[in-house]
Amino acid sequence: MGKGKIAKIFLGSMIISSIIISSSQIKVQAQTLNSKRLQGKDRYETATAISYEVIKNSTVNNVVLATGSDFPDALTGSVLAAKLNAPILLTGNDSYNAMDLDFIRKNLSKTGTIYILGSSGVIPDKLISQIKANGYNNVIRLGGKNREETARIINQKLSVPKGTPVVIATGLDFPDALSISSVAGIKQYPIALSYKDSLPAPSISTLKDIQPSKIYIVGSAGVVSDKVVNQIKATLPSISSSNIVRIGGKDRFETSVGIAKAFNLNTTNAVIATGFDFPDALSGSVLASKLNAPILLVNDKDITATKQYLASNTKIINLTFLGSYGAIGQDAERNLTNITIPPKVYQPDVPERPSVSYMNSISKTADASIIDGGMINERKLPYDGNYYHIQTTDRLPNGSLYIQDYYFKVLKEETQVDGKVRRYVYMLISTNGAACFGEGYYLMMN
Repeated sequence: MGKGKIAKIFLGSMIISSIIISSSQIKVQAQTLNSKRLQGKDRYETATAISYEVIKNSTVNNVVLATGSDFPDALTGSVLAAKLNAPILLTGNDSYNAMDLDFIRKNLSKTGTIYILGSSGVIPDKLISQIKANGYNNVIRLGGKNREETARIINQKLSVPKGTPVVIATGLDFPDALSISSVAGIKQYPIALSYKDSLPAPSISTLKDIQPSKIYIVGSAGVVSDKVVNQIKATLPSISSSNIVRIGGKDRFETSVGIAKAFNLNTTNAVIATGFDFPDALSGSVLASKLNAPILLVNDKDITATKQYLASNTKIINLTFLGSYGAIGQDAERNLTNITIPPKVYQPDVPERPSVSYMNSISKTADASIIDGGMINERKLPYDGNYYHIQTTDRLPNGSLYIQDYYFKVLKEETQVDGKVRRYVYMLISTNGAACFGEGYYLMMN
């Protein structure tokens, strides 16, 4: 990759003059992330496997039980479970209840507490009788007549201080809220459920009780509309528009990555779960909170958004996959654990600054070379928020066209301008894996 070629790229894309002072060829860094998978033959066994990972062979003082057939109760209860450092077990028919009872007998202190999320219509009283028959008398049911009321009862149990931020998520589907469940657990932000165009009465009561200083709405306006935003403002007149933050993407997978980026947890861990069903991520919310990790929902057939996020966040080196290979396949796991990371460290020499008159002379000759037959076309497209995809088309001496692709990022740009000349440091990565760092100058054109 010659200096002239790079100079022409900047001339074409910026419509300014530049001269490359120094450059060096290096290779883009490849890294294999550590990987662990927690799974069972079904959602109930997977939840139990996750629970054992949460407790790490210790005796616990609290356990949370939620139905494995629907998501809202355990979703809002994930914040409580994180507070109590309690594993979430999923209940189902008698055989699964027997598995839960076995876990409780082996790992819960006899003076410990079991929290049942949901009404008797969701988890029958029969299970409570079975629990008490095994010598556990501290059983607390947190349930209302519907999911919204259950969420309010759970949030009351949290007893958060006034002013604590609150998360608003749809109660009609699971993906967006699941992605934020670990963050909500870590930060102890209550989760209130919403309809698309309105907040139910229990959620309004939660907002009035807590008087949150900030509200995070999870999902696009197609999931939780701006009518809900207006209702929040009417309910909390003191909250400013800047403190009502929406985090959403074009789909559940982009929203998941958007949440991870928005909160930017200081962690070396990420928890990976399928975005097409709820139980694994729901059970894993407490584990993710304990690891101080985001939950990333993935599409087994297209992991682009997730992989780009992991490549950009070089702190994350440990991935925990939830569920069987039927949920997240081996190919997806392999591709997510083998990522390419652009080099991070470059300290260039500081060259002598060229004069404005010299830059003007370079501008004239460079512009002429472009017009006379060097670069004839260039496209610059957004890449991943940090890099730009640059595609150049050149005409070779034999008249044929030569197309090249690069990824471009400005690493540093001087804030002090000397006359009209500004210095910058850049990185250019070609599709063959080579990276070029350099310094250059450009002329401010009025």
